[in-house]
Amino acid sequence: MAVRAEKLAKANNNRQASVPQGHLNLAQLPKGRKARVCSLSETGKDLQKLLIFGITPGQSVLVIQQYPTIVVEVGHTVVALDRQVASKVLVKPL
Repeated sequence: MAVRAEKLAKANNNRQASVPQGHLNLAQLPKGRKARVCSLSETGKDLQKLLIFGITPGQSVLVIQQYPTIVVEVGHTVVALDRQVASKVLVKPL
């Protein structure tokens, strides 16, 4: 178990290191802040959901709420996202 936990921690550190400077994932963006979507690292149904709601690269998002779930405004649409899904959306604060 300790080896597995160590591998997971190393993988998480590698993922964090690959985030460009000045970028955050959507789950880290504070309430009231606007950002531009840079990329999506989600796949499958969650990716399809993000695309349907208009959360696409180049789109601006505004964080309305951080707790208990993340709520963002995209254009004229307000969307609630699970923290896990929001963490897969890379954004650059405006």
